[in-house]
Amino acid sequence: MPPWIARAVGIADGCAYAVGYLSGALLVLLGLFITVDVLGRYLGGVYSGATDEISVFVMALAATWALSYTSMIGKHIRIDLTLHWLSPRLRRIADYGGVALLCAFAAILAFNCWSLAYDSFAGGIVSMSKLQIPLAYPQAAMATGFTLLALHAAVTLLASPYEDLDAMHDAHRDEADQLQEI
Repeated sequence: MPPWIARAVGIADGCAYAVGYLSGALLVLLGLFITVDVLGRYLGGVYSGATDEISVFVMALAATWALSYTSMIGKHIRIDLTLHWLSPRLRRIADYGGVALLCAFAAILAFNCWSLAYDSFAGGIVSMSKLQIPLAYPQAAMATGFTLLALHAAVTLLASPYEDLDAMHDAHRDEADQLQEI
């Protein structure tokens, strides 16, 4: 593999790790926030009144930002039902085609999400709640997640002629499995 592609894979994987762990941390913090908010409401203490809205925004951010990490460890959804019937060469072609489609789909989603965020920003659109959060911010966060996924898939496509996709995923899958055991 050429050194520049190896560096690009390292950078893409590093970004995927960072946003993957950030997504997990955000979900843990969201769980704590909801717990405190519910207990505050139940016990007559402090209550935000915006738990639903904050939860939706944090979950949209965490879900989209974790997509590149999920792709990196090979835990994305794909249909393996018929792959075992294929020869290793055809399976590799199917894997490559799947990553190419993932890259194209993520790029389309990213483009449309950035367009939506820009329109919301230009129009001054805010959420319909007492927080009135400008919708451009959560939409831009979601667009960032899809952009990272598209970039990671593109880098994976660059590296896949030099290294088998299963081998690339296996290198990170053990680390992810160890983290899940914690």
